[in-house]
Amino acid sequence: YKLKHLFFLLILLFTFFNLKAQPTSYLKLENIELYKKLAAEPLTNKYGGVTAVKVVYSISDKKVYFLDSKLYRFHYDFCFKELGESGNLFDFNKVNYTPNRYREYVFATVNYYSAQNLFTLEFACTEAICMDDINCYNAVLQNTFCKDLKFFVATDKQLNAFNKLEIKVPYALPNEVYNGLVYQPIIQKECFGYLKKVDVSNIDKTILKAEDILLTNGAPFQLPVVAGILTTSFQAPLSHVCILSQNRGTPLMACKTLWNNAYINSLVGKPVYLVIQQDTFFISQTTDERVKKYFAQKKKKSSKPIELIQNLKVDSIVEVSKLKYTSINFAGGKASNMGELFRMSKLNTSDSIRLPYHPIVIPIYFYVQYLSNNKIDLLINNFLQDSVIQANDSLIKINLKHIRKAITKNKLDDSFLYLITTYLTQNYSTRNFRFRSSTNAEDIDGFNGAGLYDSKTGILADSFKSIEHAIKAVWASTWSERAFKERKYFNMNQHKVAMAILVHPAFGSENINAVAITKNLYRDDYPAFVVNLQMGETPVVGSADSVTYEQVILYDKSNDENSNNIVVEFLSYSSLNEFKPLLSTKKYEELYNTLLAIKKHYYYKVPQIKTGEYYQFAMDIELKWMGMDNQLFVKQARVFNH
Repeated sequence: YKLKHLFFLLILLFTFFNLKAQPTSYLKLENIELYKKLAAEPLTNKYGGVTAVKVVYSISDKKVYFLDSKLYRFHYDFCFKELGESGNLFDFNKVNYTPNRYREYVFATVNYYSAQNLFTLEFACTEAICMDDINCYNAVLQNTFCKDLKFFVATDKQLNAFNKLEIKVPYALPNEVYNGLVYQPIIQKECFGYLKKVDVSNIDKTILKAEDILLTNGAPFQLPVVAGILTTSFQAPLSHVCILSQNRGTPLMACKTLWNNAYINSLVGKPVYLVIQQDTFFISQTTDERVKKYFAQKKKKSSKPIELIQNLKVDSIVEVSKLKYTSINFAGGKASNMGELFRMSKLNTSDSIRLPYHPIVIPIYFYVQYLSNNKIDLLINNFLQDSVIQANDSLIKINLKHIRKAITKNKLDDSFLYLITTYLTQNYSTRNFRFRSSTNAEDIDGFNGAGLYDSKTGILADSFKSIEHAIKAVWASTWSERAFKERKYFNMNQHKVAMAILVHPAFGSENINAVAITKNLYRDDYPAFVVNLQMGETPVVGSADSVTYEQVILYDKSNDENSNNIVVEFLSYSSLNEFKPLLSTKKYEELYNTLLAIKKHYYYKVPQIKTGEYYQFAMDIELKWMGMDNQLFVKQARVFNH
């Protein structure tokens, strides 16, 4: 008995000392096997299907170290443990992450993109690229098996500095990486459901259930509630589908090879289990019982009912500049948030931003009154209270169509129509106006309603695009199928849903449109803003498959004595702009300052918002650039629910 225990003790001791003897870094990266042994996920998950090995280059002795990147999460850890460095992390990073005369090390990673079979040497976004970085590249190249290693140029400052260097090395730009990707993990979660294959052109004609895991061959602009989404088209991370999936907690991924994959197709119509991870995904057949159990558990965890409030006391047109965040019960979410932006500019003139000219809101009072006068409210109540209809998707679709038709076919009250047309005629020099949805069931805690409702153009004295038609069309979109089902999924009291309308002069043609989130979506511990931009009128929230958008990460380096401007890191360039940056450095700085001002205002000046840590709090902001001088306008802002 004692010998047996002694034997096991010896095995444990041998294992311990053997593990201790394993090197934690290497001076040469001799083969792919060693690379795989040392590699780990990169600190930022901006691309899928990539692994990274950390590199430390000692400037004084020109020595390069390839680290066990599973063991050392940060370069700092290795330098302090193995190279005898001392001091605090802040000072160490300040000295070694930007070019300066006190610098001892250059930090980088050797990244491998499996889909492209591409190895790159990548640096921190703070790197402006100097000869120390070129020396690091040469040292790595001399001591690795990978002789086609490329220098990755990711930021505006890196590209500018790189082009000025006399020494030329092979380099890769973001689009070489992005265009070669096959896999894009967007919402990394797991789920059970039934795999359903639908051509993207038929999604609007197909009844999809909450238990379906959708496989589609394109970029859907909108989607009903489903269990998971597999698509062959890469998505702009800030598109409506991505934001809705984020809010719902729906697993979402793109893989270009899915549509004709024999294994995937063998699972169509069957119960499956799906797992989406950073570097790969797994899907396998399961049982009907397991799917039922999964949805039974989800139902138990479903959110509490969301009660909506209708304030019908405000029965006149209101200037948006007089609204604030809490006006949502009579002005709706979109108008109230715009009112808060006007309030921000009043509180601090240094934070003034360009907004639509003199916007007004038609309160929900007029919507409720219109429904009552035409007995459409009875039609809606009967629909919502009929359990037979509510249990049948086909009947839901038919009845919602009846409601929308009833809203659009009846006439507006003459006095109301006279009120709005007279106001527009007397207060503006233009005839063209934009009528934008602003319900009390959007931009609220836990539900943003992105892309659920319609906006329309109305033109004074125009019979085709009349003011009356625009108002009724926006009101009718309250009862679109996608809006109804989204509210139902979030357990809203749909009897209280009501539509206000935000009105302002129509914008002219835009040079650039964009969506921004004021937090780093790719790395929680590194503050930044993520922005998707696209040229012209092509929407960044739902572009065609063949069109690539620009995606940037904006970092604030104003506290760094070596760099008093922001850093712009590119993840992809717009294919509509010949794969070149859409904005100048000065315009990116203006964009950053605008986003920062809005985030600070909402976090510190709007007490009704439930906030946590500042860096985790985020705003979802839509923007556009207009005119010959490319002026930045804020189209809308709302709290980012995630």
